[in-house]
Amino acid sequence: MKKLLYISILILPFLFITECGKNKNLNEIDEETKITELSLTYDEKAILNDMEISINQIYKLKNFCMSYFDNECLIERTSSKDTYLIINITIKNKTTNTYSLLSNYFKLTDSTNNTYTEGMINDLDSPLSDEIKAGETVTGEIYFDTNLTDNFTLSYEHYSNGKKTANVEFTFPKENIVEYQPQKEEY
Repeated sequence: MKKLLYISILILPFLFITECGKNKNLNEIDEETKITELSLTYDEKAILNDMEISINQIYKLKNFCMSYFDNECLIERTSSKDTYLIINITIKNKTTNTYSLLSNYFKLTDSTNNTYTEGMINDLDSPLSDEIKAGETVTGEIYFDTNLTDNFTLSYEHYSNGKKTANVEFTFPKENIVEYQPQKEEY
């Protein structure tokens, strides 16, 4: 009987330590999977730990020229739905690392709950089409081929070290959308 009590006293602390270790790991997993959720209007700035995002202007147009040569349009795109929404945004990388930005981190949802994920960056030379260097601030445009409805939400999924860390939503009414006047690029 004394042997059984002695063995129980020796084994019990190891079971307790093992269980504490499991709880600690669960807490670490919870901390690692936290995702920041921000819901903003189009004129507010999203401030994350390592990045700032702001919408400068929202435009609409039926078609646009992707490429000019000698003042002539070589490649013209026409909306297959109702209109293109062009969202001009500024992104500041507040880290010491380069950040790769992909257009599929953005999606647009209209007031009838249609979601447009085919956002595209107009120009291959756009600062949004590549990496954003440490400490750099870039401005560029993302185009969505969409139907024009009363309200829209631009969503951005933020990733840090390969993990989703934030979901930012900018909401704006169609009254904040202005007609776009594209400028011809001359060479």
